[in-house]
Amino acid sequence: ASPLFPNNRCRFDPAPFIQLIPEQNRTAANIQARFAIDANNQIYTELGGSRNVIRTQLQPTPISDQFNLPPTVPYTTQLAALINSYQPTLNNTYGSAFVDTLFGHTTVLLPTTSPYYPTRFAADQGLAGSPINIRYRSFESGLRKFRDENKAARFVAGLQGAIANWDYDVGILYTESRVNEFVEDGYPLYTRILPLLNSGVVNPFGPSTPAVQAQLQAANFKGEAFASKTSLTSLNGRASREAFSLPAGPVAVAFGTDLRQEKYAFSASSAIASGDVSGYGGNFTDVAKSRNVEAAFAEINVPILKGLEGDVAVRFDNYQGVGSTVNPKASLRWQPAKEFLLRGSIGTGFRAPALDELYAPVTTGVSQNGLSDPVRCPVTGSSRDCQTQFATDNGGNTALTPEKTTSKTIGFILEPTANVHFGLDYFDILLKNQIVIGGLGANAVLFDAQSAMDNANLITRAPTSNGLPGQILSINQQNKNLFNAHVQGIDLDFKLRTPTTSIGNYTFALNGTYFTRYDTQNPDGSYTGNVADANIAGGPVIPRWKHIASVSWDYGPWLASAVQNFQAAYNDVTSRNTGQARRVGVYETFDIQASYLGIKGFRLTAGIKNIFDKDPPYSNIGGQVTFQGGYDATYADVRGRFIYGRLGYSFK
Repeated sequence: ASPLFPNNRCRFDPAPFIQLIPEQNRTAANIQARFAIDANNQIYTELGGSRNVIRTQLQPTPISDQFNLPPTVPYTTQLAALINSYQPTLNNTYGSAFVDTLFGHTTVLLPTTSPYYPTRFAADQGLAGSPINIRYRSFESGLRKFRDENKAARFVAGLQGAIANWDYDVGILYTESRVNEFVEDGYPLYTRILPLLNSGVVNPFGPSTPAVQAQLQAANFKGEAFASKTSLTSLNGRASREAFSLPAGPVAVAFGTDLRQEKYAFSASSAIASGDVSGYGGNFTDVAKSRNVEAAFAEINVPILKGLEGDVAVRFDNYQGVGSTVNPKASLRWQPAKEFLLRGSIGTGFRAPALDELYAPVTTGVSQNGLSDPVRCPVTGSSRDCQTQFATDNGGNTALTPEKTTSKTIGFILEPTANVHFGLDYFDILLKNQIVIGGLGANAVLFDAQSAMDNANLITRAPTSNGLPGQILSINQQNKNLFNAHVQGIDLDFKLRTPTTSIGNYTFALNGTYFTRYDTQNPDGSYTGNVADANIAGGPVIPRWKHIASVSWDYGPWLASAVQNFQAAYNDVTSRNTGQARRVGVYETFDIQASYLGIKGFRLTAGIKNIFDKDPPYSNIGGQVTFQGGYDATYADVRGRFIYGRLGYSFK
């Protein structure tokens, strides 16, 4: 029994059937070459490629009246006829409002003629003589298994050097990434499995007969699900020189341009395209989009006084179908002595939505488990409103607009000796119109009644009934421009290198960030702080302080290092069981690594990550926002200790 559910209600725990880390195989190769034309000019080229194969396993697919059946699936007509054939029994037993919601969903009705019909249970529940609405987890179809193959390629070629006192770099770039997804098991076709389930030959309470199990296996879709490709072709160039001199020194100028074409294509198999494959979220449409991007920048560096220089830059970007923008940046750098540097900058930024963020196919899915409609649940107590999963709409959004930022920094560097470096930088970033992949999480939309009301535009409901808003039909989880964010903090950089000794050199380093604020905007315009608090919306945790500390040793051809990774404690979300607040403890791991460079051209490296096999700290967020019950995947690495090795070779 669970304190989250009434005694007459059962739920499924998916955690034991989900891989914490999918199986991955990665291969990559990269070649760089440079050819001297003369003493001042050279041709360079780079060619790289990679292939990643990821195998993922999930819990068996759910099939029930909770989930939408795409209208493009032919079985929708048969299902409607089946439901109507049971009238007026269904209306008299369940009520017409409930029966109306069975249409257009992956509904399973166990007929009274089934050998597995629970006659006594049906009578006890007032369902005698009526088909029973079944919520089925298709274990006999097998665990859901699929394989993603990602192939990437990158080619660069260019000319670099100096002509007539100008330093220049002109090049072409081509990159592409292809993803092919293959279903290996566990994804039934609706047109095959729903007729089986509704015929009554499948045992929903235990093992079916071998013959029926074979039919269930034969109902699975296998093969390539979809293929996608993104590519970028770019011609870019820059040039810089000293233009003239002032009393404090030479004035330097730089110019550059970037012309790009971006492409995105997506195609699905016919079964996926029609929406007939369970667990894939509706019917997919093929996508083929491209756009041209033009950009140019100019920069000037001016020595104002001895030790004081200013830099002003401006960049123009024009994205086809999105619009154009101009973003300036200005900075000052003051170095009164070689041991001390003071610097500051202010500027604006711009990020256009990527093609896949705009045009990725819109699919249906389900929210995390255990969510309740805060408006209906307290009144109805229904399993359709309380501690359940809701349908979601996911994918691209052509209404996305660009993100814009305003950034300010000020800081200093202190180097009292050649072996000591200490830097401190304050940053202040205002992000407007933030693009959020997946939109606002369903758990945040339904956090409480006020949140559900504020985000009513993201919720699709059935018609109002009995004075209550209708049941939730779906929650919009498409990519969205959601809110502004204001981030402030301090970056610290420290290095101490010991003088050379008979047993080598040692370097101690600390790189850390202290966040003073990470506020996100609410629908009413107010801001909520997120530093040191679990993110109920599903985003990453922002610990107040995090750092990487290391000690490195080098001696001849040998290099070695030990690293501490540290993140401060934070406030967890309130427990659903006890209603009590709690803290998530400090997360600290240690790594070691050693390299040998004694063979010409070769670099041999071996290391251990998380040498003490530290487990992630417990967090409620894992069970409330994601399926990774027990820990927060945005905060900690669940892989534990692992050993790795690398071999590199370079030649000239």
